[in-house]
Amino acid sequence: MNPLKILGLKKSEKHNYYELENKQEFFSGFRKLLVDLGFGEESSNIEIYSFGRPPGDDGEYILTKEEDINDYIDRHFYFENNNFRIDVVFGKKKIFLVINSDKDKQEKISEKVQKFCSFQPKS
Repeated sequence: MNPLKILGLKKSEKHNYYELENKQEFFSGFRKLLVDLGFGEESSNIEIYSFGRPPGDDGEYILTKEEDINDYIDRHFYFENNNFRIDVVFGKKKIFLVINSDKDKQEKISEKVQKFCSFQPKS
């Protein structure tokens, strides 16, 4: 499976802005990005492990399934910790990722996003 492609990139004093192709693999890669940026561990942070996963009949998220990314079109989510605020906007053909941070953290963000965009889920 091919990694997610970065279709556009822009940086400013406090923002890294990415346009990514809209692919189903976004969810698993993005959850890993959140972990890499210090939002917590996927297994213990509901905000991370529930993202892109459907709830079961018991209200618990089904960790072995992912929701259809097409159901996320025109939706906005944000994640925030002490160092970053990440806004995710799902369009029909692109996913827009805006990461707000101090300028001294932007190189770290670029490295992590490049790792995320080269992420390929195990078959």
